[in-house]
Amino acid sequence: MDASTTECIIIGAGPAGLSAAMQIAARGHSCTVIEGNVSGGHIVVTAAIMDYPGIETISGYAFSAILLKQAQSNGVAVKTGHKAISLIRTGQNRYTVNLDDGTALSSQCVVLATGLRSVNTGLPEESDFSGRGVSYCAECDGFFFKNKPVAIYGKGDGFAEAVESLSLIGKPTYHVYPSGSPSADATGSTFEGWRIAALEGDGNLSAIHLESNDRKQKRKIEVEGLFVYMGKEPADELLKPFLTTDAVTNMRPLSYHDLARTGLFVSGHLAEAETLIEVCASGVSTAGQVSKYLQKIEKG
Repeated sequence: MDASTTECIIIGAGPAGLSAAMQIAARGHSCTVIEGNVSGGHIVVTAAIMDYPGIETISGYAFSAILLKQAQSNGVAVKTGHKAISLIRTGQNRYTVNLDDGTALSSQCVVLATGLRSVNTGLPEESDFSGRGVSYCAECDGFFFKNKPVAIYGKGDGFAEAVESLSLIGKPTYHVYPSGSPSADATGSTFEGWRIAALEGDGNLSAIHLESNDRKQKRKIEVEGLFVYMGKEPADELLKPFLTTDAVTNMRPLSYHDLARTGLFVSGHLAEAETLIEVCASGVSTAGQVSKYLQKIEKG
């Protein structure tokens, strides 16, 4: 087995991926974790975890750091800052994962633990301003906008915490809610029933264009930061090709159980786990399935 080949590749270094990696390695199998961002997933920005059995309270960052240390102490290779852009089944008991830096990794099986991603605004220019004024994490990027005008858009998970933290940092702070009846308060800082129609800027974000849901009112607000909180959805783009019916062969989509029999496992939020303990437990359960699969291959 060469340097680019391992028994198991895990895509996603959140709680499910790291829990699975730790247990897979503890069972004596080689394992590599791929993560496009930092390890830990969305839990990293959680200020306090208070409902995990056996732990009174711990920050999401500290919890993630412990998971990472446990995985690495078992010999797991964790590669962060490398996004998996495609997953291909190249043969029986063989998968290839292509990364955004041109690297290709091979394994006998793959665990998809890609978790959740932030829902975007749907504006075509949004990606142009991502990292240039548009952010999805106030805890991560809020300090870049100290005493600068910012807007918070949406009412998804983490919105209330974002409002609280950014109100202490951004000056002024605008709140834009796409749901409800169109209105604006006396100070003009809260817009309920308004949506963002366009983003403006020369390289970096400089303004947002708002339109009321009844399309009777429009406003342009100069901001340097836009924090999007439209909720989260499964990051399942690598999984979808394996679940889609083939138009030529008319084969039925594979179920998760069927996929596991081919060496492709789904864990964490993709496996419909919700709470943190469910996500970690899903990772541990997946590790047991992976170990049995690899032992079966070894026995022939």
